[in-house]
Amino acid sequence: MSGDAVDLLADFADANESPAETYLRLMESESDAADEVSHEVGWAKNCQSIILTFGTEDARILLPGDMQFAEPGIAEIDGFVRELRDSVKRAGPFVFAKLPHHTSHNGINQDILSEWQWPPLLGHSGGFNDPKHPHSGTLQLLKRLARQHDFQYGRTDRNGLITIYPAQQEMEGRGRFNDFTPNVASDEAAAPAIAERVPPSGSAGVATTSSASEQFIDITFVRMPYADGRVSIDGREIEISRPSHDLPIRQEAVVPPGRSRGDWPRPEVARSPGRDNALAAGRVLPPLLFVTDSTRLRQNIGEDADRAIRIVERGGHRLVNASSAELITDTRLAMLESKPKGVVILGGYDVVPSQRIDVLGPDLRARIPANLVARDKDGFIVWSDDVYGDIEPDGVPELPVSRIPDARMGSFFLSQLTQSGIGQAGRYGLRNRERPFADAVYANIPGNEAVQISCPQQPSAQQRQLAARECVYFMLHGDYRNSTVFWGEDDGGNLTAIDIASLPASGIGIAFAGCCWGALTVSDPALVSNGQPTPRMVERSMALSILKAGARAFVGTTGVHYSPGAQGGFFGGPLHAAFWDEIRKKVPPAQALHNARQTYLLDIPHGRTALWDLAVERKLYKQFTCLGLGW
Repeated sequence: MSGDAVDLLADFADANESPAETYLRLMESESDAADEVSHEVGWAKNCQSIILTFGTEDARILLPGDMQFAEPGIAEIDGFVRELRDSVKRAGPFVFAKLPHHTSHNGINQDILSEWQWPPLLGHSGGFNDPKHPHSGTLQLLKRLARQHDFQYGRTDRNGLITIYPAQQEMEGRGRFNDFTPNVASDEAAAPAIAERVPPSGSAGVATTSSASEQFIDITFVRMPYADGRVSIDGREIEISRPSHDLPIRQEAVVPPGRSRGDWPRPEVARSPGRDNALAAGRVLPPLLFVTDSTRLRQNIGEDADRAIRIVERGGHRLVNASSAELITDTRLAMLESKPKGVVILGGYDVVPSQRIDVLGPDLRARIPANLVARDKDGFIVWSDDVYGDIEPDGVPELPVSRIPDARMGSFFLSQLTQSGIGQAGRYGLRNRERPFADAVYANIPGNEAVQISCPQQPSAQQRQLAARECVYFMLHGDYRNSTVFWGEDDGGNLTAIDIASLPASGIGIAFAGCCWGALTVSDPALVSNGQPTPRMVERSMALSILKAGARAFVGTTGVHYSPGAQGGFFGGPLHAAFWDEIRKKVPPAQALHNARQTYLLDIPHGRTALWDLAVERKLYKQFTCLGLGW
């Protein structure tokens, strides 16, 4: 503590108090004196931080604690801090540095980052409910510096648990890095303790917060029918999907003390209207081959699996129903016998397994340096359903394949089978500002509506109206760690362009996404999967939410997508254009993707000569897939 602060403390003292009592009274005061002493105490503690560096020379890590490198705040230690900065500088360069004092203005500045030789990975540790950290001014500084220097900035308050890979100079976390948005103060008061209250007879309610003077909150139980449907609680919608085998006659309700079984309500069964509707709402479809493992599907959605099979059979289509070990062979035989126009998979990866495909094959993988292969986040291994349309088999499917994921929710699954899938007339497009090639693709999509660009376009209520169109095109960033959002870019990095809350509840017909992992309906990419991937919930997936909004098809990739330059003549560009060309000809989306992929395959590598480019285009061909009925 400085001499001035000690003088302030002496002036504030009371002869009848001990020094400790004076200090506590000063800390609780809102006076300027108290504020100055409080700040200096904090600064003194921060500047006693232990600074750690570890790792090899080419993969060194810096953890500086709360050290106030930029503004020590205490004049007496300025020289010591300068010497400490020199010591840290000599210990560099660093691959990763946690920004000191929770990214505060007194911990870091441009000169210090330069002394550390601009680490490619920067981190912030702190909670979301902290409006002072990261400091807004420091965030603006980092945003400006990100335009000049290539670094990633991860925040535990936005990206959750962050894993650092020093040797690869990479880090992983939830969502997108380089979020320079400051936190805001919460309006909610913390409650130090929780108490439970059982509601009086016949009551229903929601969790409520007690007044600030109380030391607990009330939690009120909610009583609702145990049946398929939706309920609204405190403005939040909850969808209930009840397993069909969970019948009320088998239920033994737990009766609270003091209540008799007669006056304690039993769960009720509700049947949603129109659950056994016609396939595709009665639209005329070509002969299709449906493929499933009804035993596994029933495990996911109960009796709705049987309803789905009845819908398919009433539509006059052939069904292959076998165990996963026999599905590929049985499907191939059925294709030869019935000569369908396409194959529709019923269920997610845990019902009808998707294949993990090495798109390089042993020959090309042996020719490409390992460090180049590592540049692809999927290691050039992707999920593919091609095998279910491959008659010969030679790795090139003869028939279009689409998949109706169940997401372990019967109502969602049946809706994909029975809805018309026809959206409102027109088109909607949203592209990253750094992907101008998408303008030419969008110009060929039927409709007159202008394309949206992000930035400046961000999630808004207006998007819910604009995106309710027959043809929807996204050319944005995606991330399997957070599939609820697609991102665009501004000068500071990535920013949210559209999220699930901005999607319409209905009115979408066909959606095509040139977004990384955009059509991945499980938690794990193929590269890291243990062979039993976990299905995503509808509310955690842009693709599934779009299918829920009535789309008959969502077309996208199961891995990282690659975009071309402004001219659009290679990587994803030709495939995007070919798909929408087919749609203009009124070709059904599953067939349109199949045709586009065939055209794309013939022209690989689209004039490129590098082995990397060949690998990328092989991957793009193999990983594009069609979700939904697709017809």
